[in-house]
Amino acid sequence: MILPLAVVLIVAAVGMFRSGVAAQAPETIDFRIVKVNCEEDPGSDIPISEGGVPEGCEVAEGVRFTVSDTAGNEIASCTTDAEGRCTVQAPNEADVVVEEDESTGESGFSPLENPIETTAVTEFAGAEFINVRDAPKPAPELPDTGVGAATFFRSHGLAGTVAVLATLLALSGALVRRADAR
Repeated sequence: MILPLAVVLIVAAVGMFRSGVAAQAPETIDFRIVKVNCEEDPGSDIPISEGGVPEGCEVAEGVRFTVSDTAGNEIASCTTDAEGRCTVQAPNEADVVVEEDESTGESGFSPLENPIETTAVTEFAGAEFINVRDAPKPAPELPDTGVGAATFFRSHGLAGTVAVLATLLALSGALVRRADAR
């Protein structure tokens, strides 16, 4: 009689413990998003989520982000504040996709990774977006229109330069003489 009663008590206690643990797990958690613009890639050992900003980087205000589940259903969205941060409520332990709306970011900077796929777990859950300055665009190629005067003088040396100057002097003298004859 004591054994069946002990088994019933143990089963009841385990059931109460499990329901207590399940009740303690929140349905949603704060999911933090951080955004910085950097002149170059600062590397991976940076404490952005802890409030640090890597050297050569600045926080980015006014950038919009969307958080979706892996099926593409939007869960939440937010826009970064003056500290380059925003927070949304995400389902606890859910796989999420965080995407930056690049049209709201600063022109001339592009994300190293976009979107970012992660799991929303614990109070430390979040995504860090690092955008780096875009490489300068190459100058348009100019058409080939000949060697130019400087190249001509360099390629023909002193003799070529003297010959051109003598020709110009003779032409100007002929024009002066012709003007005097009138």
